Amino acid sequence: MNVTFEHPLALAILALALPFWWMSWRSVPVLGRWKAWGGLALRILVLLCLTVAVARPSIVRETDAMSVLVVADSSDSIPLALRTQAEKAVREAVARKERPEDRMGAVTVARDAVIAAMPANAGEVTLTGHVGDMQATDLAAGVRMALATQPGDTTARILLLSDGNQTAGSLEDAAALAKAAGVPIDVVPLEYQHNNEVLIESLRAPTRAREGQSIDLRISIRSQRPASGRILLWQNDEPIDLDAASDGLGYAVELQPGANLVTLPVVADGSGAQRFRAVFEPTESAMDSVQQNNTGAAVVFVGGTGRVLIIEPGGGAECNALATALRDGKIEVERAQPETVMGRGLAFIAGFDAVIIANLPRWSFDNEFDRGLHSYVHDLGGGLVMLGGPESFGAGGWLGSETEKTLPVKLDPPQTRQILRGA
Repeated sequence: MNVTFEHPLALAILALALPFWWMSWRSVPVLGRWKAWGGLALRILVLLCLTVAVARPSIVRETDAMSVLVVADSSDSIPLALRTQAEKAVREAVARKERPEDRMGAVTVARDAVIAAMPANAGEVTLTGHVGDMQATDLAAGVRMALATQPGDTTARILLLSDGNQTAGSLEDAAALAKAAGVPIDVVPLEYQHNNEVLIESLRAPTRAREGQSIDLRISIRSQRPASGRILLWQNDEPIDLDAASDGLGYAVELQPGANLVTLPVVADGSGAQRFRAVFEPTESAMDSVQQNNTGAAVVFVGGTGRVLIIEPGGGAECNALATALRDGKIEVERAQPETVMGRGLAFIAGFDAVIIANLPRWSFDNEFDRGLHSYVHDLGGGLVMLGGPESFGAGGWLGSETEKTLPVKLDPPQTRQILRGA
């Protein structure tokens, strides 16, 4: 156990004790012995406290115990067999550890980081039971989570098991944070190879179209080897028959190695935001190693008659007259509750010419919808009507929101009142 000082030069402040002693010795005939030496003791005590506060001492206890924090990539990009093999290797390393005081902890990471095992001297480490979305990889979140679980009474190392493909976060920033904390990072690359792979690189469609217009959907498919299969297409979760002359709804394709472009003509039925989703299904499963990347999506805004979305409280009837008046004016009206609108995404409201918020508070919507509503008005030119009521405007918490910036009225009353003078 050692005592160290963060600012050791501050100990020079203690040298002021000599002039304090000289001043007290000179003042003994005037103040008396007890007052002079009592004042000296008080001054030295204050000086000592000041020195300790500036020098910032700390007690350092040395230990040979080490905690190994495993950060395991559990995203779908890594084959399950390889993740199982990595888990087996980690368990064997735990069984072979030489010092019983050493600890092992684990964090699994995909879109989010989850603690699989807190650092402990014993116990099995599980790396294949990640809970959460496995369609993305945020290695930086895993490193930060491992640093948060680091025990304070041992040294620590991070063991990163990953293929290196991150889709979110900055691993460089997290590594800099670990370096500042004095925690080294060891990397074990998880290497694999897919010999047979087909993936949809993109689904391109025109941004806008007229109702009933024929549009072309261009699907870019990349294949490593010659492959065959069919393309299935959905419009707003409704399947589209791409080949009426044959059985089934799919369109048969023969793929060559490299990039393949498939063009599908479809009719833009309906109005508003139309979401198209294409899926490639191989004839044999052996032709495609990873089928999670066989999907592409695109949104087409189809213009037709005027459309208005009324967002209202559940069970409310106060907008019945307004909806009737709009329909009498040949305007299509759709009524929904906040939960339904947020569940369908921001592309849903982009398919309407105007949005009416009927006496709803700000806390009925999440932050993403608040920002999206501002973008809908500011960037897309959509209309916005907010109906008054006890849960609307400032009383409903819209003050300071992004939506407030689009309203033509001020939600905060003036701080001063101007009283006109009379004659």
